[in-house]
Amino acid sequence: MEPRLDELNLNLMRLLKALVEKKSTKLAAEQLGMSQATASRGLASLKEVFGEMLFVRKAHGIEPSAMAIKLAAVVDDMLSPIQDVLEDFAEFSSDDFNGNISIVADSVYYEEQGAKLISQLYKALPNASFSFFNWDESSQEEMLSGKFDYCIVDNEMELGQDIYLKPLFSEKTVLIARENHPILSLSYDWDEIADLPLVILPPPVQNTPLTSIEVEYLRRDLTPHVLLRSYNIQAACQLVSETDAIMFSSISTANNFKGVTHYPAPPLSHQFNEFTIYGGYLQTNRNHPLYRYLHNTISAIFNS
Repeated sequence: MEPRLDELNLNLMRLLKALVEKKSTKLAAEQLGMSQATASRGLASLKEVFGEMLFVRKAHGIEPSAMAIKLAAVVDDMLSPIQDVLEDFAEFSSDDFNGNISIVADSVYYEEQGAKLISQLYKALPNASFSFFNWDESSQEEMLSGKFDYCIVDNEMELGQDIYLKPLFSEKTVLIARENHPILSLSYDWDEIADLPLVILPPPVQNTPLTSIEVEYLRRDLTPHVLLRSYNIQAACQLVSETDAIMFSSISTANNFKGVTHYPAPPLSHQFNEFTIYGGYLQTNRNHPLYRYLHNTISAIFNS
């Protein structure tokens, strides 16, 4: 008789091992916490899968065949990888995790939030090690290949669907400028600010020739007068603090750098009205408790 493995389930293998060890349906049932009737039905199913001679009935129990003994010997080897996976997805213990977590982000967020990010992550995962990388042209492919565990990007980045993105932080878009700005202190309408020099922080990888703010200007038939285009937010804020230049960003940016403050933005299109930072990890890790814990921790850092 050919084994009917398509009818096999894992509970039957656990029962098989208990039957080999106890040589009794009653004792096997007690060990597994089931009724003797259930164990007897399971024994019948095992015989249907592997053949009638899997066990032989004796006066005071059952005698396992050589096949049953060999099958019982590999049950733990069969089930332990599955158990390992289930334990990975059980409740996550941050104190017990001692692996490495690699995070790739727009360098702007390391400049703005880096010290707080690193400090709080080490507190949240005290036995972990971390690697931090700046996002560049190859980062999306490297993330898909598993080099990076987590990414931090903004709403100007377009990533493939294999990367699961969730909002970390969102604020209304505001104007960043020096304190007591001669124009913004009085008005922030488009007619008043259109000719002011503009500082732009482009995304680290730009899929279109123009940034969102430049598109916003052109949509209104305005020409953006770009004074500085920089990936360095500290340099950008420094220039803004020393000139009449303006920068579209968030209140958090203004609060993190000296010499600048925030003013209300003029009316903006819906897609540019909010400044949103996203955290991302592979879709295949969506249900993994480590990645959910990591995202929730980083979200709390950005919102603190």
